[in-house]
Amino acid sequence: MDGRLLPQLVAQHAQECPERVYIQHVDGDALTFGQLHHAALRWAAAYRSAGVDPGDRVLTMMSLSLDFYCSALGLAWVLGIEVPVNIEYRGLLLLHALRSAQPQVIITQAEFVDRFEEVANKLKSRPVLVIVGSQVAPEESRYTAVTVERFLADGDPLTDLGAPIHGTSPRSCTPLERLGRPRA
Repeated sequence: MDGRLLPQLVAQHAQECPERVYIQHVDGDALTFGQLHHAALRWAAAYRSAGVDPGDRVLTMMSLSLDFYCSALGLAWVLGIEVPVNIEYRGLLLLHALRSAQPQVIITQAEFVDRFEEVANKLKSRPVLVIVGSQVAPEESRYTAVTVERFLADGDPLTDLGAPIHGTSPRSCTPLERLGRPRA
């Protein structure tokens, strides 16, 4: 193995074979290497605009989808740390995850937004809440809530990114690393 990470390999394939399908969802939607790389660089720009610096955490509560892969690759380019949270979390479990992770940004699907709203008043800080699968953000949110389209709209894909280096770049946290033991 030559030490390159997934974002670098996708970028290479986007140059060499941009129209080749990289991933296809069971519903039939697909992304080519070129589309995935372009989308990842847009996500990277959005993360940077939202203030995500290397080592900052982004909490995700999403089912596997094309948006999930694009957001994860974009986060890898800015050297952020993904904190994936089980889509069944709610109440005290979700609150514990949020307090432990202290994310700069939350990426979630529209059907999970109410879970974040339920625990918002118990948080010291309110990260940006990015909503996937909704045309509008809630007007009465306790977070700075934006749709994924709005989150991605302001930035051109980043082109000034250095390559993540194997063994030194942040990664996803495992559940035990990010959460520790819940307190009663």
